[in-house]
Amino acid sequence: MILTKLYTEFFKSEKTSGIILLFATAISLFIANSPLHGSYLGFWDTDLGGHTP
Repeated sequence: MILTKLYTEFFKSEKTSGIILLFATAISLFIANSPLHGSYLGFWDTDLGGHTP
């Protein structure tokens, strides 16, 4: 139960959004500058439908 309490308190704090944002930014920068950059850029150019040019 102590793990559940720690988990709940972590996600209720305001620092959580900043930590998640920094982590996601670091991952994105790493992937964009790695050999996977072609797939990464292709992901952002993917058309999900419902959009007409």
